[in-house]
Amino acid sequence: MPNATRRERQVGARDISDRDYRRLIELLIARRRAAGLTQNDLTYGLKKNQAGISKLERCQRRLDVIDLVRYCDAIGADPLDIMREWLGRG
Repeated sequence: MPNATRRERQVGARDISDRDYRRLIELLIARRRAAGLTQNDLTYGLKKNQAGISKLERCQRRLDVIDLVRYCDAIGADPLDIMREWLGRG
């Protein structure tokens, strides 16, 4: 974020390290592994290379809603089921 203000950079960093966000990512990783898939297996469905997927899973890059849906599709999971489980309503 070269043109972002200091405050914007701080907010973005805090969002990615947020406990709830990390829990969502951990849930996605667990589902990927349960499906027997590697990060490399997801490259086609997510239109990202393995390094990009690794950054998502290490919370170094923010997961947007489009990526969430694509990630779920790539691992054979329903995004709504993932969200319900993440919210504790599953």
